[in-house]
This record gives sequence, C-alpha cells and structure tokens, in this order.
Amino acid sequence: MNGQKNILSIIIAVVITVFGCYFFLPSYSSKQLEISYETTLQQNKKDYEKQIKSLETEILTLEKNVDYYKEKAEEAEAKKETKSDNSSKGSSSGESSKSESSKSGYSGKSGNNSSNDKTYTYILNKNTGKFHYSWCNSVKLMKESNKIYSDSSRSDIIEKGYSPCKNCNP
Repeated sequence: MNGQKNILSIIIAVVITVFGCYFFLPSYSSKQLEISYETTLQQNKKDYEKQIKSLETEILTLEKNVDYYKEKAEEAEAKKETKSDNSSKGSSSGESSKSESSKSGYSGKSGNNSSNDKTYTYILNKNTGKFHYSWCNSVKLMKESNKIYSDSSRSDIIEKGYSPCKNCNP
C-alpha cells in the first residue's frame, strides 16, 4: 500500500506541475514577449530617427550643391551675355570685340589682371594639359583618372602649364 501511495503522490505532483505550467508559464512568457516587443520598438524608433537625421543632413548638402551650381550657371550666363554684348558692340562700331573688351577692362573671362583673376572650381586634365569649368562637356568625356580638381586662380593654373579649353573657355 505504501508503494501505491508513492505512485499516487508522484502522479498528483506531475499533474499539478503540468497544470501549473500550462496556466502560469504562458502569462509569464507573454509578459516577456511584450517587454521584448517594446524594447525592439524603441530601438527601431531610435534607428529610424538616426536615419531621418542622416537623410535631412544629406538633403541640406544636396540643396547647397544645387545653390552652388545655380550660381555657377548664372555666372556662366552673365559671362556669355557679356561676351555677346562685347562682340555686338565691336561689330556695330566697326571695332573688333577684342579692342572693345580691352577698353572696358573686362574680357568676359578672368584674365591676368589680379582684380579680374577670380577663383573658380576648375577641372584639369593631366593627360591633355587643358583646364575646364566643372560644367564643360569635355569633363564628362574625361577619364576620372585624368581629372584634377582645382580651386586655384586661372593665372596660377596657366602658370602651371595648363591651357584653357576651347569649348568652355575658362
């Protein structure tokens, strides 16, 4: 009889353990899942906020680049208009455009005069020895390995032995 009582006690203990595990463990694990979910959600929120800040910074950089290239395009357009004004004045008065531009002191490009010697971003081609404005079509055709980016003045670049491109005429 003692053996039967022991077996019966073991069976009851197993049933109670199984019953307890069935009802109490799921509530414990669901709490753990909820905590884990909240932690993951907070971490993802932080990651997304970092990505948003990074994208906002990139947008600001791109906007600055757009402004820079708009300014360069406006400068190029102003130079183009000045050149066409100078050539039309010279041809209408019977003088060459060179003599007209030398009278005005402005040749439509930055010359060797230190007051007119402006600094632009130029692209130098170490293979051909020419230098270009960054927007020049010749730059698009140039191999990246031949490009040298320079913020030096036009006269400094010419002193280094580079000659201006015939297309963009920097």
